This record gives sequence, C-alpha cells and structure tokens, in this order.
Amino acid sequence: MHVTPLNGARARVRALSMTRPPGSVYVAVFMFLTIFLTGTPAFSDEPVSISDIVTDPETFHLKQVTIQGVVGRVKELEPYYLPSGTVCYGAYTFLLEDDSANGSVLDVAVLGVCGAPRLRFPEVADGDHVQVQAEIQVPSRFGQSRGLDGSWIAKGYEPPVQAIAKSISRVVE
Repeated sequence: MHVTPLNGARARVRALSMTRPPGSVYVAVFMFLTIFLTGTPAFSDEPVSISDIVTDPETFHLKQVTIQGVVGRVKELEPYYLPSGTVCYGAYTFLLEDDSANGSVLDVAVLGVCGAPRLRFPEVADGDHVQVQAEIQVPSRFGQSRGLDGSWIAKGYEPPVQAIAKSISRVVE
C-alpha cells in the first residue's frame, strides 16, 4: 500500500491485516468436527426394546432410536395445517407392539407430506413386522400437550411416550 504524506511528514499507515487465531482455536475446531460430526450416528444401529422406552420414557425424550415390532391399529389422519398455512396430507398413526411378547406398545406417528395435494396411503398394515427409526417424545413433559392427531389432550390423560417415525422398513424373517 502506497501513501503520500500530506505535509511532508512521514506517514504511518498500518495496513489492515487479518491476524491468525492461536493454534488452540484450530485444535478446538478440529476436535469438534471429529467428535460431533463424524463419530455420532443419527440413529442407534441396534433396536431399542419398546418396553425399555415405555418403562423409562424420560431417558429417551427427544432421542432418535431404532425400534422394531408388529404393527396394529393403523389410522389415517385428516389433512392438517402448519402455522405457515401449508396443508399436509397422508399422515397416519399406528401402534407398534414389542417383539418380546411382553405386551408393551408404543404410539407411532408418521407425518404427512406438505404442499401440493397428494394421495398417500400408509406404508404399513396391521400385522406387519417392521423396523422404525424414530424420535421419541414425552408429550406431558412440559404441561399441556396434543395427541398424534393434533387435538388437545386433557391434563392427566396424556400418553406417557410416543414416537415420530423418520423411516420405516419391513423386517424379513
């Protein structure tokens, strides 16, 4: 950078320069990327027992898990609206019964496809043996809650735990 002095005095001009952050910053960024981005799977590989989730739902709240069991009571839901006004179609719910025949069941919701109206049928039927990757939610954790169909649930009648399906696949025996 060339500067001409105004009154014959020698000008002192400091060019703007980027200073390098200390090496510890690079180490911290590298560790964050290594640990959190490459080492953490989105879903656990091994299926979690539905009875474990139902017995201690707080442990699994907002965790993404793999569960498997037998489908029952499939129920298609009416279209619903997002706060933005967009309509979502094809949502449905079902019960997933634990493989271990201990009677544990979990409510599972499959979100609709939002935007242009589409005809979408449930991917499962009663009696199907499936593996579901889902996010576990404890609806009563913060007071008032809504059911899987969007309706308000009276205090004290909330399901203890529910799952929001991210993907569903059939289990081949």
